[in-house]
Amino acid sequence: MDPPPAPAGQPASPSVASATTSNEILPEPPASPENVTLWDKVSEGLTNFFYTTSGRFRPSTQSGTEPKGPITFLGVSYPNFSDPAFFEDFRSRFWMTYRKAYTPIKPSHYTSDSGWGCMLRSGQMMLANALTMHHLGRDWRLSSDEDSRLERVYIKTVSLFMDSPAAPFSIHRIALLGKQYGKNIGEWFGPTTISHVLKALVADQKDAPITVHVATDGVVYIDSVKADCAKGDAWAPVLILIPLMLGVHEMNTIYHESLKACFEFTQCTGIAGGRPNSSFFFVGTAGTHPGRSRARWRKSRNVSTASDDSVLYLDPHVLRPAVEIGDVESCKQQDFASFHCDTVKTLTLRTLDPSLVLSFFCRDRQDFDSFCAHAENAFRDRTPLFTIEEHVPDFKDRDIDIISDNDDF
Repeated sequence: MDPPPAPAGQPASPSVASATTSNEILPEPPASPENVTLWDKVSEGLTNFFYTTSGRFRPSTQSGTEPKGPITFLGVSYPNFSDPAFFEDFRSRFWMTYRKAYTPIKPSHYTSDSGWGCMLRSGQMMLANALTMHHLGRDWRLSSDEDSRLERVYIKTVSLFMDSPAAPFSIHRIALLGKQYGKNIGEWFGPTTISHVLKALVADQKDAPITVHVATDGVVYIDSVKADCAKGDAWAPVLILIPLMLGVHEMNTIYHESLKACFEFTQCTGIAGGRPNSSFFFVGTAGTHPGRSRARWRKSRNVSTASDDSVLYLDPHVLRPAVEIGDVESCKQQDFASFHCDTVKTLTLRTLDPSLVLSFFCRDRQDFDSFCAHAENAFRDRTPLFTIEEHVPDFKDRDIDIISDNDDF
């Protein structure tokens, strides 16, 4: 049964993605007063956007079974999907999707990234999550505060990712930087390419408040991170990206528990991956309660219970009109709302592609030390996804084979 519409002035309940869409005609959102603040515009736009685009709470998983709680969402635990606190947290995260009708990405004629920009958009979401944690904190919510400073920071963050060559982290700049790594404009990125492009993208911004470190071969070397973060006697906030290959044609089930554990890190800013040539942005995990037939299926095929657990994701494969840099005061309500999502989509772990990139944001040296300690504990009784080492090994005068750092491994 469908839930009743949200009361006036309140957002609709979050929805778990459904393959069906609503054909009902909903009322037009009320016009905004002329003297509303920009924060009012954002909040009202989100409320109207959520109400007119969802109103459904149905699962859409590979097994057809609704995921049950508890939920682990970017380092925070919630009892289930119905928890209002989870909804406020989920809709406060940035959602980057395909866009159309923007200024061409010169020298090409591309005015849309539909069909090829999903990993680029996933990369934007990793970076946006890190910037949000740095400037606003993990506890920040869209509707929790009307502080003018937070309002300005939020709008500034949105403007960084708008679809214009002038925006520091736009699709234009990401696509152009990809050429340095053998990717033409309009060509799909893999986990390794997007990791190195984000590192170069941030390094190009002299006033960037954070830095990016890309781990090599699944190892985070402490002295290498320190080299990227050292700012005199200070330690710059760092987004750590770890591109991995966790299988050949499909993800090996021995990594499932470890992948779920990544979302328990307080430093977690999401995982970009999905399926071959189709990237999703994973933000959490939730268990399922399969029926007896599902249990028999697992037993007959020697598949662990973890294989039926679900991962939550934001889907970049949604095409919307571009939002270009201009006078932010003139932005429409739906412009801001289009950077947020109220639909929780899920996939079972056993359907994921083995190629992905983990992301973690550490605010300072103490936070990085906490990240290292958490990694040691999280993988103690599991197959580790990555390891922490003090120093980069010295391979001088050794007869070794060099593994190519090609994009898709």
